[in-house]
Amino acid sequence: TWGSQTRSRTETMATASAAAPQPQPCKNQSPFILMSLDSKPRKVSLPYGTTVLGRGPFLRILDTKISRRQAALRVSDLDTVEIASLRQNRPICVRLVESPDLICVNSAFHLLSVGDVFFLFADSGHPFMLLRPQFSALTRRTPSLLHD
Repeated sequence: TWGSQTRSRTETMATASAAAPQPQPCKNQSPFILMSLDSKPRKVSLPYGTTVLGRGPFLRILDTKISRRQAALRVSDLDTVEIASLRQNRPICVRLVESPDLICVNSAFHLLSVGDVFFLFADSGHPFMLLRPQFSALTRRTPSLLHD
């Protein structure tokens, strides 16, 4: 009887593994990515919640002018992305997709749009563009659309 139990267990395990669901993407993963625009282009997936940006393995920045806690990026479950500086004397500069102007973001969070570029150092160092694959600029959420 032990042999028949072993066979049935093995058969059951084989059937269960064949019917097992395929791995799903992380539920904490947002649809947004950051693409670096420097000499070593790379893409970084963003999770929902607040992520600290700076020098280190997440963004692969080694530049010691960048703090390990340079900025905070917040992705909400409403699919909005905001950025704020964590350094008192180092604002984050943002080039808006709608205009060529730069704005400087201090400790208050600023809403980003798909296509906006931000710089972790002054107005030229370590640029990153916010992207959302398969997302048209025509359907981009803006504050005026969110309140209608």
